[in-house]
Amino acid sequence: MSNRKVWVYDLETFSNLFSYTAMNIDTKEVKQFTIWKNKNELVKLLNHLDEVKGMIGFNNISFDCNIIEYIINKKSKFLGYNGDRIARLIYSEAQRIIKLEWSQVRNPLIYQLDLFKIWH
Repeated sequence: MSNRKVWVYDLETFSNLFSYTAMNIDTKEVKQFTIWKNKNELVKLLNHLDEVKGMIGFNNISFDCNIIEYIINKKSKFLGYNGDRIARLIYSEAQRIIKLEWSQVRNPLIYQLDLFKIWH
């Protein structure tokens, strides 16, 4: 079986919790990472994202992709923070993105397929 390293994914952002859940479209492997007060899986998430070749989501070009880019671009800063602080910073960025009319990501670091754009 081939593994194109393409993942269907979704993010959840709360004021004190960040969650990433994804399933590989070829292997059906599921990955889940959380960042919050008692659990900081930032390094595991970043290692996973380094291997991802493509991502499929719903409204991901307008929201999720922006959060992924933010995490990748801030990784050196985030590595010095605890999970609670990282989750709060991600939440703050998510709220900023929600207020925008258009996505800020023009050339994503990881190829994105947005089912919302296809179906609507």
